[in-house]
Amino acid sequence: SSLLLTICLASMLCLEPILHCAPNNEGDELTEHCTDGRHLLFPYSIMATAAMILYFLLLSDLSVFSTRVSAFALVCSRVISEVFLFLFGLCFFVAAFACAVSALEHDNPDFAGIEKSALQLFKITFGMFSGTHYDMLTAYPALM
Repeated sequence: SSLLLTICLASMLCLEPILHCAPNNEGDELTEHCTDGRHLLFPYSIMATAAMILYFLLLSDLSVFSTRVSAFALVCSRVISEVFLFLFGLCFFVAAFACAVSALEHDNPDFAGIEKSALQLFKITFGMFSGTHYDMLTAYPALM
C-alpha cells in the first residue's frame, strides 16, 4: 500500500491546481481558483481522498507497538465482517419488502415504486421516518 500512496502523491503533484495557476495567477499568489486550475479541483480532491485513506491504512500498522491498540485493531477487524453481513442482510430484506410493498394495491405516495419503498423502509430502520408519516400509514392497514 505504500507504493499506492506514492503513486497517489505523485499524481496529486501533477494535478496540483496551485502549480497550474502559478504562471498566470491573475494577481493572487498561491490560488487554486483560476481558469487553468478550476477543472483540476475535482480530480485532485479524489486523489487527496485516496491518499488520506492510504495514510490511515499505513498508520494501522503501528498498532503492534501497544497491546491495547493491537487488541482493539483485532476486535475491529473481526467485528467489521459482522457489520458487513448485517448490512447485506438489511439490504436484502429491504429489497424484498420493497418489492412486496410495491405489489400491494395502495395509493400512498411514499411507497409508490420499489425505490421509494426501499428508501422509506431504510428511513424506518434508521429511525428517520417522521411521526406524521406513521400516522398516515394507519390509513393503509396493508402497509402496517
